[in-house]
Amino acid sequence: MIEGPDSTADPAGATWAAAVAAPARKAGSLSADAPDSVAVDRLVRTSVEGMTIPVLGTARTMAGTLTTAALATPPGAAPFLRGTRPAGADGDGPVWDVRSAVGGKDPASANTDALAELVGGANSLWLRLDDAALSPAGLPRALDGVRLDLAAVVLDHRGTSQGVYDAIAELTGLVERAGTGLHPHSSLGLDPVGRWLRTRWGDRPEPDARPDWAPDALAQAVGPLARTATDLGVGALIVDGTALHRTGAGDIGEVGYGLAVGAAYLRALVAAGIDIDTAARLISFRYAVTDEQFTAIAKLRAARLTWARMTALAGVTPSARAARIHAVTSSAMLTRYDVHTNLLRTTVAAFAAAVGGADAITATPFDAATGPGDELSRRMARNISHLLAGEAHIGAVADPAGGAPAVEQLTATLAQLAWDEMQLIERAGGIVAALTDGSLADRVAAVRAERDRRIATRTQPITGVSEFPNATEDTPPTADTGHRWAAAFEALRDDPPATPVVLVSLGGIAIAIGAMVDAAV
Repeated sequence: MIEGPDSTADPAGATWAAAVAAPARKAGSLSADAPDSVAVDRLVRTSVEGMTIPVLGTARTMAGTLTTAALATPPGAAPFLRGTRPAGADGDGPVWDVRSAVGGKDPASANTDALAELVGGANSLWLRLDDAALSPAGLPRALDGVRLDLAAVVLDHRGTSQGVYDAIAELTGLVERAGTGLHPHSSLGLDPVGRWLRTRWGDRPEPDARPDWAPDALAQAVGPLARTATDLGVGALIVDGTALHRTGAGDIGEVGYGLAVGAAYLRALVAAGIDIDTAARLISFRYAVTDEQFTAIAKLRAARLTWARMTALAGVTPSARAARIHAVTSSAMLTRYDVHTNLLRTTVAAFAAAVGGADAITATPFDAATGPGDELSRRMARNISHLLAGEAHIGAVADPAGGAPAVEQLTATLAQLAWDEMQLIERAGGIVAALTDGSLADRVAAVRAERDRRIATRTQPITGVSEFPNATEDTPPTADTGHRWAAAFEALRDDPPATPVVLVSLGGIAIAIGAMVDAAV
């Protein structure tokens, strides 16, 4: 566990602890004879998964962590702690793919959105297919006018198993007719585990659900399609951690899940006769990033570090151990009320993704919790990446957080705990068994309950909902984005309790408002 700075062995920590303790003693909250470390200990907090968040990092506290040796390798080299790219940007544009989500509409409308996204600055499309609005048969119309060799296209299958095969057949036909090939960052987007999880768990863990395939059937499911991806020169499988994130999982659980699913896909590809290096290169990852900035940075760095470790143990050559990550700003952290505050959350999350070395970033439109984003919200979502790159120049430096002791400590801790989570899943019999025996669902439910408790008691405040709400705002519409953190408070706003709450003001107005919210909860 990461502790506060040790004032006896770390001079820098001692100086900082004394600076923290001085105002506490002046205010009377720390006695004169109490050690300075007591004031520091009060600043230490834990995540909803029980991970200690460092309040200060120093060279001593960073020494000997999992990332120490990895820091000696440059960005773009195994174990890829510092990113998959060897250097920063050459110009003002993003070094990551600006990936816009398109789907949920008929093919003609999806095509209009896709072209608008590309003209507006996106260079990659995340195409969500289903069996209704945008079926595989509508894929050619949805991609009409899109230069498939210039804009990466990543498929996301939300429909039936047959629809997966149909979509890939349609895409292959498009490529043959165009005669130009696909952009190498494209992917067929296969994720049978994630697709089943979204269908059967929805936005809440359901341990009694059973998949309609066994672990050994994965090879039969993904093998032929993986060969198609190899022929096209694109990725085949995406381990979608956001499927677990939307049920309430935390960062450790999501990365541990990603490792376990990645291991299952790696085994399946090898069992289908694909060599281990090719198999590793066919797999990429999708993770959620939140406005918990430093944890989000550490999460992406830890995800690359642990995947490199796993693939090394599997015998993958160093150059093929890179975990290519598509970071998506969390829909769980979005609010229906005061939606413009979501711009702040999303910008912080996208910043963390860029600093953390994401290969592609999707910024969720600020009004996504109330329905499909409009032209304004989609444009602002795209522009977040361009502002981060063109004005903040985030991409000009590779791994800008690398070597910062607090970030390295957090990365090392998150990596170790995610590895432990992966091993729990493996001991349960693998990801399919862990999804169906209740063990993974129980851990996710516990994390979700702890987060809900913190939000309900306002120890984890939500601006615009539990803090500084706009009391004159009309009730907004709602959209299906999975479990959202603000949902309980928003339900109170939607349907206020009929029983009056008696307030006895014992302090200023802030205390009175706090008492009212606590009583309502």
